[in-house]
Amino acid sequence: VIDVNPYVDLISHDKSTINQLGTTDTFNFVEAFANNVKGLRFFNGARALVFASSNIDSTVLSVKHCSFHRTTSYAIDTRGLTESGHMSAFVDISNCQFSLCSKAVRNVCDKMVFRNSWIYLFMNNFKPNSAAIMNAKGQLILDSIIGVPNLGSLNPFWGTTTRVDNTRWIDNYNGDLIAYR
Repeated sequence: VIDVNPYVDLISHDKSTINQLGTTDTFNFVEAFANNVKGLRFFNGARALVFASSNIDSTVLSVKHCSFHRTTSYAIDTRGLTESGHMSAFVDISNCQFSLCSKAVRNVCDKMVFRNSWIYLFMNNFKPNSAAIMNAKGQLILDSIIGVPNLGSLNPFWGTTTRVDNTRWIDNYNGDLIAYR
């Protein structure tokens, strides 16, 4: 795990690849405040990006033009470090790809906008009884998200396969969910 301070941006202009060889998180933004992540490719590990904060009221975070592959938990996770678990922040995620990740995004922030992105789920890496996106607190706005699930099938054309039990696209707890297109 690499800890990142509140004012550091991670930006690549040539799609640099970060391959997490272990089973831990890749980047932990400690007391996230004004961080931008742009143009990176993340492979493996538990969570690629963890934004955590003790509720600084003007936190703005951005993840753009990134791709996430084969994470074993949420590729992008937000965590409030106070007793309530809430994180006072605005998060903008756009033009990202999530491929073969166990889960895509978890929101505990005031507002998260997740747009123009692609999520591809596959049965070998998606856990039963779970959702690709979790809105645990705050407002989550989904805009132009493409979701492609391959969670097993009983289709005779492909043959009988085992289907992952009780899967969902979105779990919404204690928050507002708005979806467009």
